[in-house]
Amino acid sequence: MMGTDTAIVSGLLDKIIGAARSLVRLRCDDPQTLLECLRRHSIRTGQSLYAWNETGGLRSLRDGELQVPGSRRFHDALRYVIQSAHFGVYFFDMPAPFDANITASLLKQAARLTGERVRRVVLLGECTLPLQVEASDLEWNVAATKKPRMRDGRWVRA
Repeated sequence: MMGTDTAIVSGLLDKIIGAARSLVRLRCDDPQTLLECLRRHSIRTGQSLYAWNETGGLRSLRDGELQVPGSRRFHDALRYVIQSAHFGVYFFDMPAPFDANITASLLKQAARLTGERVRRVVLLGECTLPLQVEASDLEWNVAATKKPRMRDGRWVRA
């Protein structure tokens, strides 16, 4: 199953990195399962993947103890990503209400990130963006990837 998880996560990351915009809205059934798969993938491959939530701030998925200083608030973490010059895919578990004035400006900047090193800001869950903010939309269906099926006389998860 680990090989299957790796292939699924690699495919998702390829879609995220190849997205038309640097800001991606990712709808998924189970964000925690996705983040766990991404954490295992990051440990195996060494890819720079980060996750943010309101309680822990921005953390490296490869090394869960490594927290980015001053990133507990959503807009501070977003500001860090925008100013970073390093490759990375940053997954944000969307906070409940956020400050629309500050965040709209930062989300617009995140959507326009360019440069040699790819940076992607991925917003997990249902979120309504301000009208002037454009994002790429992707889906990852955990339930579909976890359902066992019979293939060549044995059960596989695909």
